[in-house]
Amino acid sequence: GERLARLESLASLSLVDLGEPGASNLAVARLETSQPLVTTRAQVTLQAEIQSFSRQDLPRQAVEFLVDGQRISDQRVDLPAGGRVSVSATHRFDTAGEHVVEVRLADDALPLDNRRWLSVPVREAVRVLAVGGRPGETRHVALALNPNPQQPGGIQVTEAIEGSLIESDLAAFDCVVLCNLARFSRDEAGVLRAYFQRGGGLIVFLGDQVQAESYNRQLAASDPAERILPATLGEVVNEAQYRLNPLEYRHPVVAPFRGHEASGLVTTPIWKYIKLTPFAESEVALAFDNGDPLLVESRIGRGRSILFATAASPDSLDRSTTPPTPWTALSSWPSFPPLVQEMLNLAVSGRGAARNVEVGDDLTGTIPGATLDAQIALALPDGASQRLPIVHDGQEARWSYTDVAHSGVYEARAGELVQKFAVNLNARESDLARFDPELLPSQFNREADAGAPAVTQRAASEGESYFRLLLSLVVLLLLVDPCLAWYFGRGRG
Repeated sequence: GERLARLESLASLSLVDLGEPGASNLAVARLETSQPLVTTRAQVTLQAEIQSFSRQDLPRQAVEFLVDGQRISDQRVDLPAGGRVSVSATHRFDTAGEHVVEVRLADDALPLDNRRWLSVPVREAVRVLAVGGRPGETRHVALALNPNPQQPGGIQVTEAIEGSLIESDLAAFDCVVLCNLARFSRDEAGVLRAYFQRGGGLIVFLGDQVQAESYNRQLAASDPAERILPATLGEVVNEAQYRLNPLEYRHPVVAPFRGHEASGLVTTPIWKYIKLTPFAESEVALAFDNGDPLLVESRIGRGRSILFATAASPDSLDRSTTPPTPWTALSSWPSFPPLVQEMLNLAVSGRGAARNVEVGDDLTGTIPGATLDAQIALALPDGASQRLPIVHDGQEARWSYTDVAHSGVYEARAGELVQKFAVNLNARESDLARFDPELLPSQFNREADAGAPAVTQRAASEGESYFRLLLSLVVLLLLVDPCLAWYFGRGRG
């Protein structure tokens, strides 16, 4: 009888009205940096959005920016009723390492969403590994990323030849650029797949050495979980020069070129390329005027994969002509350096994703060189701490924490290694407006008890009567089943 009563209670749903008439609330709805990876010596813009859930204009609201607990900006903003306002501050990080940015508002009816945090791991430079299918294939990409390699800069490029994917420690690089590699082994594909799981970025330029069958077999699997490229490779297309279509400059890679037609992006000379067929989840950022994709990208694991249909070097030649002609003049065109820079920004955008999550998400991290008996000491925002085991999976040492119930800053320590994570509320929970009961389905009836909040209860329907009957039958079977088992078991004995 008690079991049946519990099961029957599932047939009703009560909604308690906790809304407050005229409640006003502000929330920090977004906080991010102007560039995906922040380096020392570079000035970065911190961008926040403040959302008003009030029906009235709210002038001169205080907004504070803090870095590592120190206030760097104090501003006043006017918020229109129900509107959203962008606020920004600039900052230069003097030291590499773990940093946290915070935006604060004055307390209101819901103080939990008046603070928002952003974990910003700052490094000395963005590290790029450029691997070429033959000597010299990567020199144009390297110069586009760092025109002054002899001087310390925000981007450091390491050039290597084919075969370096297995020999190099990819964990030391934020992005890998592959230029005209002929083919891939299963081990190389596995290394790249693991690299994506850590949030790495991949940019692939094609060329005259590319064996499409190898790319498709090892990098463009039909199973999305095994996939590394955002498209499959087809035949080589070789016709007259094409004009490029920026697709209304919608994609972030080409958006900066809007209004700068003189940069030459759409007039880039390309005479030969490999036809790409994007997967359903991929996005085409740039195309030819005949509709064929030129630049395709997709999120892979925590990372980002970008595929370019032609070569990044004039060394890729069409040898069917006399004399041999290059596939493209892309690398000598004025739009090439900014295009490669924007591709890099997109490729590395996943590097900090795991450091900034919402309440209810899992915290996960990797620990390079962790010993088998190592543990993570995780400090929670409320001052409590947790000891977490490290799980070794092949060459990876991982940890995870699933009980993420509070917003704030979480700090993970393993020996000298420190990782900071920012956990924020979803701003969609910040609207305190009361839901109109008249909008509820007709199956709900409003009932109010004296001295208690208004309650909306879903009335029992004919379907629920059947539901209760079925529950009764289930309970009856649960009671009869042991008896039948005993009876037949005794008969066998």
